[in-house]
Amino acid sequence: MPGRILILDSVAINRVVLRVKLAAACYETFQAETLAEALRVAKAARPDILLFSAAAPGVDPARLVSRFKTLMPGHIIAIMMIEAGSAPASPEAALAAGIDEVLPRTCEDAFLTARLRAVFRALEERRELQAHEDETRLLGFAEAAAAAPGRRRVALVGSHVTGERDRLSDAISGLADANIERRTAREALGASGRGADGYVISDAGLDGDGCRSLIADLRSQTQGREAAIIVLTDGPSAQERAAAALDMGADDVLLPDASRAEIAIRVRRQLDRRASLRRQRLGLEAGMRAALTDPLTGLWNRRYALPRLGAWRASVAKNSRPLAVMIADIDRFKAVNDRFGHPLGDRVIAEVATCLSSAAGPESLVARLGGEEFLIAMQDTGSAEAIQAAEGLRRAVDACGVLADFGAEPEVVRVSVSIGCAILTVSDAADVDTGTLISRADDALYAAKDAGRGRVVCMSMADARDRAFRRLPTGTG
Repeated sequence: MPGRILILDSVAINRVVLRVKLAAACYETFQAETLAEALRVAKAARPDILLFSAAAPGVDPARLVSRFKTLMPGHIIAIMMIEAGSAPASPEAALAAGIDEVLPRTCEDAFLTARLRAVFRALEERRELQAHEDETRLLGFAEAAAAAPGRRRVALVGSHVTGERDRLSDAISGLADANIERRTAREALGASGRGADGYVISDAGLDGDGCRSLIADLRSQTQGREAAIIVLTDGPSAQERAAAALDMGADDVLLPDASRAEIAIRVRRQLDRRASLRRQRLGLEAGMRAALTDPLTGLWNRRYALPRLGAWRASVAKNSRPLAVMIADIDRFKAVNDRFGHPLGDRVIAEVATCLSSAAGPESLVARLGGEEFLIAMQDTGSAEAIQAAEGLRRAVDACGVLADFGAEPEVVRVSVSIGCAILTVSDAADVDTGTLISRADDALYAAKDAGRGRVVCMSMADARDRAFRRLPTGTG
């Protein structure tokens, strides 16, 4: 679906010219002569961007922002202003009023379309994060966003012209929470240069290719990928170079006539935007993790573990390496609940989960399947290694305990686990799905229970299949 842009301008020829340019770039356009007409069109068409002329009569930037937010409360829209010589609103005043972008009165086609692409990218980013955040909050998984860091590092890169460097420093020094550092391009990218929260790059000290390469290199790095990048261009081809910087991944660009106030507003806005996106992403990750983890133990739950196990199962045939799947069950757990109560029983489950996870190691998949049953999977693990690993898990649980200190005489409650293990090899991989693999590990678990509990039984897929046909009932737990 093409982007939808509403053009608001009282001059018909201006609207026509813009419509032709935007249509050539494959945007769907709508037109309005007055603010009232623009509000009616926007309510019906729900555009992505409102592009308005600062010369339109009766259009105050702050009032415009307020009206459109009220009109479409659930719809994220970007508002862009085209400067006009007779307009009272300066770029910095418009930006401060909440306008998303200000275009120069004489705007080259390449710069216009590059600005639009950058705005659409930012819109899509905001909408995706908002949708995920709303969904996780609806499901009850969203958590409070992490607090923003106290002071932010802003690196000035590439300017060797004293006047320009001082102009940038003076503008950014007004940001009370920013520490300004001067860096060369090499320092910005090198290991000795700590990642910054924002990079203000002046292309006066870099050629066009050097500036674009620097942006690309910063975006390829983990810290640079999340940092704000603002480029200051200069000279007769400033708009052309600014367009190239935007298309290369810069968050914003500053043209030569940008005032100190405009520079400060734009830098702060991009720093705040990137920090907000980072907090939203961290909140989303926390929410997604909450959806995929067991709240009692902190282990992965079935929703995460089964697809992950399925991916590991599929890799057996591809990599020609075996997969060990274990199911551990706390022995006679019902007796623990009956004697000490469910609250202590929950503590026992959580303690066993901690012991299993610690003993299995970070490369293993450890999950709670439900109740007192746990899944442990280990890649590149054959029968001998699996038996050794499972015995280590069993001994780790034997060594754990939970203090029951609410009775007359406090005591440490200790439990054991029985572990059933199934080994999937290359020869069986094509015929065994994830459900069958878990069932075979469960068959081995039953064999461990039948053999007296507190022990490990490891079976090949053929042994487990044979066991499944002659499974005997066991006692509780």
